Amino acid sequence: SSKRPRGHMLNCLLNHFDRQSYNMTNMSIFDTVSVFRSMNTFMDASIDVYISNNKYDATLNIPEEEKEEDWFRRLDFELHMESAGYAEDGDSNDDGFGELETNTEDDDHTGEAPTVEDVDPPKDEDEETDFAQEIIAINSILSRCCYLLCSANLQIQVVCCETILSGFRSLGKVGSFRKKLRGESASNPLLPAIAEFWPSIVARLRSASTSLVSVNRITRSDLLSIRHVMATDQEEGPSKASLQVLISKLIMIISELCCGSDGFFVDRFEN
Repeated sequence: SSKRPRGHMLNCLLNHFDRQSYNMTNMSIFDTVSVFRSMNTFMDASIDVYISNNKYDATLNIPEEEKEEDWFRRLDFELHMESAGYAEDGDSNDDGFGELETNTEDDDHTGEAPTVEDVDPPKDEDEETDFAQEIIAINSILSRCCYLLCSANLQIQVVCCETILSGFRSLGKVGSFRKKLRGESASNPLLPAIAEFWPSIVARLRSASTSLVSVNRITRSDLLSIRHVMATDQEEGPSKASLQVLISKLIMIISELCCGSDGFFVDRFEN
């Protein structure tokens, strides 16, 4: 595992999703996004530990290998160990993404969101390189989850919202940490993420709100029709409770963006 490239397992999962998303079942998509959510949770915890250990050290004298590769190496190891859970025969050496390791250089990634290895962190000494790999990984996950917000399955939409919320929260922590170290001139990775992903979020919020209004609208004739009441129980459309859960998750995202963007998102949302 230690000899694999940084973020190997994450890249395999991203590539697998990009290639198979049109053919994946709702259950497969839900499981994939759940793994994305777990990755974001892991990175968020790593960021918390890093900030806690370095909040009084403005020089950030951390070994380069530990700073850039430690969390990727640990995440790679944990995912490699857990991948055995997908094999019915219990073979822990069976890598579920093994087939993706060949001929990756010949693949055409045109139109696909970047993976961790597609985007190099800034190398200029004047650029802020702290958390560079985490930011790339989080944005890669956010792009997939925002794409899946258009899914017809509300459970997938909800878990995507939870993953997006976790990613935005982590980016906000990085921005706050940089600001404390370098002042107002420090860059906040949450701001470009808002600009890129907000259109998908607000579109889903409007759509879900419209659907909830439709579910709540019952005419007089509907109330008098026993047949309609019986048919309602058989409908496959979104339920009122499910839409309310989705909208609450979207509102939580908005709340996080308002708190973590130093007024940037408040102005954008009001306008």
